[in-house]
Amino acid sequence: MKILSMDEFEKYKKIKLDKKGLSKNQKIQALSEILLTTYFYNLEICRNIGLQISTDIKVNPLSNKDVDIQIAKDSLKLNIEIKTPEQDVIEENKLHAMLPHRYPNVERAENNPDLKSLADMFKTQSGKETQILKTNDNKLKDYIESGNSKFGERNSDTLNILLIMCTSEQMGKYLLYLLNTYSGLITPNTYVPLDYAKIDYIAISNAIDGIVPNCEYDFDVNDFSNYVTLFFSPHQDVLNKSDVAKLLWSIMHNECNQFRSFEEGHSSELQRNGIPKDIQYLFMWPDYLAQYHPGFSSNKQM
Repeated sequence: MKILSMDEFEKYKKIKLDKKGLSKNQKIQALSEILLTTYFYNLEICRNIGLQISTDIKVNPLSNKDVDIQIAKDSLKLNIEIKTPEQDVIEENKLHAMLPHRYPNVERAENNPDLKSLADMFKTQSGKETQILKTNDNKLKDYIESGNSKFGERNSDTLNILLIMCTSEQMGKYLLYLLNTYSGLITPNTYVPLDYAKIDYIAISNAIDGIVPNCEYDFDVNDFSNYVTLFFSPHQDVLNKSDVAKLLWSIMHNECNQFRSFEEGHSSELQRNGIPKDIQYLFMWPDYLAQYHPGFSSNKQM
């Protein structure tokens, strides 16, 4: 639906949230879509830059599936598909173990015999059970395949963006799934070849920090621009100077260059401290937040 007025915007929110039987994760997905749509709507109200906002719109003539948001200005279009990973259920009073990402010739965490042996040993020594946390790289793979099926063909007037909205804690893991040197999904060593023909950017944002309960911040949690978003391209041919890319960067903040600069300087320090390169994002990401966005790294429980 096109959103041209406050009445249409309120109708859109009502449609998203009034569906019967929404699970917790489905409600988080709906609130994420509303958060970003609200951001674009307010941006157009304040700046009057000619944005046309549509939601749940078909952009691929060969698919019956919608993308969540389309932003159009004249002939330029930004198609945005939002995905919100489920929150891990952390069991209290247990030890926790995980494999940070997929390794060649190593069983996944939930089936890994070495982790199970360690869990048995810890139980014998301390009497505590160990919860083995799942590695969710297959979830990111599914998101990429889903996005690629919904988008239309890439062209010079359109950008197709798969946006992963998650918590700050999850974001370090999803950076690993995407970028780690052993199996990262947009690296030459990806554990599974994927078709990115219709995806221009994969973006990751920690905007779910403002949606999940029990977090307290000193900023407006309903303003998407207050969160950290990093854009990564699986292609070498994204033209940052094209008109449609200029539109994207004029309305969405991308901290990728700053993050990559921080990574370049911080990586050698982590290696000197004995942190292997393939898991550095688990340490680098919270260090980045601590330096540039301390509000996220020190949010208080209410």
